[in-house]
Order: sequence, then structure tokens, then C-alpha cells
Amino acid sequence: MLRQWADLPQPPAGFEFLTDAGELQAGVDERGLSAQFYTELTENLLKEGVVFSSIHPKTGMPQNADFDRHTETIAQLGALFKHMFDQKFISGRILPDEFFALLATLKSKKSRLDKQREILKILQIEHASLLQAWLDGDASLENEVLEIFRSIQMDPDLHLSEEKLREEAELLLKEILSPYLKIGEALLSGISGWLDYQLTPDYALEISSLLQGNPLDPDAMIAAFRIHSENPDVLQKVEWIKERIHQEALMKDSNWRERLAFCVMSQRALKSSDTIEIYESSDERCRARTCFKSLYIPTNASTKEEFFEKLDELMADESYSMA
Repeated sequence: MLRQWADLPQPPAGFEFLTDAGELQAGVDERGLSAQFYTELTENLLKEGVVFSSIHPKTGMPQNADFDRHTETIAQLGALFKHMFDQKFISGRILPDEFFALLATLKSKKSRLDKQREILKILQIEHASLLQAWLDGDASLENEVLEIFRSIQMDPDLHLSEEKLREEAELLLKEILSPYLKIGEALLSGISGWLDYQLTPDYALEISSLLQGNPLDPDAMIAAFRIHSENPDVLQKVEWIKERIHQEALMKDSNWRERLAFCVMSQRALKSSDTIEIYESSDERCRARTCFKSLYIPTNASTKEEFFEKLDELMADESYSMA
């Protein structure tokens, strides 16, 4: 799919649904479908094992064991990010903020060694930082550096001259950093001239927020609600939703908030300007219109359990994004 997208003369501004006769369906907003398309495309591309062979368990950084095979694909990802940024689409919180700090460091005008030191801080690989500190002149770390190589070679009696130890340390650092540097440089080749004057370490977190959106913090999500009803049954159900948002936030493996956001907005994160418009439903169903980021709540009296059954039905229904 990414290759087909990249081969287009230019990325489409939006998407449209056609009938079986090839005619444009009325009432379908292209932005809602576009948001869904880019959310799902980036989520699937960045799943472990699709493009990147693995995700570092501590930092969340993507890694790649077969970079030569995927160089072009990763560059296309950079072009995809650029297009999404330009069109103000967000991917959801897929990559750690530090990933964009790494790109900013690679794009900076610092020396190779200064970039290496900065990237090691970003990656937080403990023994790699120790190796760098020793290479930078901290002689007190020599025994700890030697222990790293004894552990790697499984030889508790290993001895290396200082010159040989320095040589091995530099090679190991290069090996540790190489996958991250290759990925970052390939992505930047796809991004090309994107944000040349802005892509600095200080701006990296903002770039991450603009491209990926902000986490679904319960208070921020609730603050985005705009209620267009005074019906007491609707207001009661809104309160139930607020309660559940806070409850689900306490559950480690819950994705309920992400599912709700995707159902209403075709995205699993928030932009600073996002609002969730809440209206009365014209029937007893919960409904959503992603093109307007709107949730429609039925006015009929029901128990909390009955209401969430209806809401869960909506969240499980893939057709809401086309409404």
C-alpha cells in the first residue's frame, strides 16, 4: 500500500467513496476517510515485524535487522510523514517523542562525535553511554568497560590492552548506533527539505505532537467535549462516558479511550484544536460522523449497562467512519 501511495504523481488531498456504478456517494466527507486511512496505514506499517524487525523494549525505538531490503520503504515513510504533516493528519502515538529528537540531531550541523554523544543520551542505552564516557577520557571506567567485553565474549579472564580495548569500544558503539542512524537518515531522505529551519532538538517534541497528536489524557479528552443538548438523559450519558474515560485510564492494558476516539474522529490521539461534538441521536442508536468529529447519543432512558452496550456496538462497527 505504501509503495502504491508513493508511486502516485502526487498524494491525494482526500478520499471518496464510490457506488457500484462508479458514482460519488453523497454525504461522505473525504477528511474523515482520509484521517482513517492515514491512521490505519501508519499503524500497520509501524507494527513490529512489518518494516522494522523489532521495537526496542526500553525506548520504543524501531530497529531493523534487514535494512538494505527496507531502505526505500523507510524513505517512503519519511515522505508519508511529510505529507501527513502538511495536511494536518495525525498518526496516533506510535513512535516515542525521542525518535524525533534523534532525527533533529542527525539533521543538525554538529560534529559526528557530538551527534553520537547526543544520540546516546536519547537512546538511553546504559553500557553504550558508559563506553562513550570512557572514550571521552573518564579513565575510572576502564574496568567497567572491560567487564562489558568479558560478558560479551563470556570470558571472565579476558584481558585487553588499552589500545585494543579502545578499538573494540569504538566498534561496539558503531554497531549499537548503526541501525538507528540508518533508519533516521533514510527517513530524512524521504522528508527531504522538510522543516529545515525548525527541525531542532528543542522543536522535536512539538514536531512529534503535530505529527502524532497528543496522548489521550482523560482530562484533555473530556475538555474536548462540546455538548449540543440540554436533554437530561443525554447529559447523564455524557457523565457516564466521562466516568468511564477516567476508569479506563487506570487500567494498564485498556484501549477503550483509543477505540472511542477512533470511532468519533478516525484517530487515536488528539490535536490541540480537536473538539468532540456531542448531539442528540435521532433514534435509539449511538451514531458517529467522523467528518464532523461528532457523537450522537440517544435520548431514551436506559441503564448505564444498556447505554454502554449501544456505544460498544458503535465502536465495533467499521461503517461509522463512512457515515
